[in-house]
Amino acid sequence: MAQWLSQRGFHIISQNFRRKALELDLVAVKGRELLIIEVKTRGRDMDDWQQLIPPRKLSALWRGSARFLWEYPEYSEHTVHLGLALVSEGTRPSIAWMRLPAEESWT
Repeated sequence: MAQWLSQRGFHIISQNFRRKALELDLVAVKGRELLIIEVKTRGRDMDDWQQLIPPRKLSALWRGSARFLWEYPEYSEHTVHLGLALVSEGTRPSIAWMRLPAEESWT
């Protein structure tokens, strides 16, 4: 997934950022955009993203992004987006990804 993002112009800042119960799989930056990505390796459809990322997990991702910004204030002026990446493994691996809703839209 990190290589896929790099090929699209993103710079990987952190992989597996963990602080107590908070975990961010990938943090990447491109220009003024900070992308926090939850990576899943399931053969699911993007239509069930709410089953893969229930409200509690979505909330934890936003809390994790706030913690990341607190520790790395140089990114505090960036626009933060959450994303979900579904990675299918096998003979022909593929990656599908989508942006998750903004924090205000689900609270």
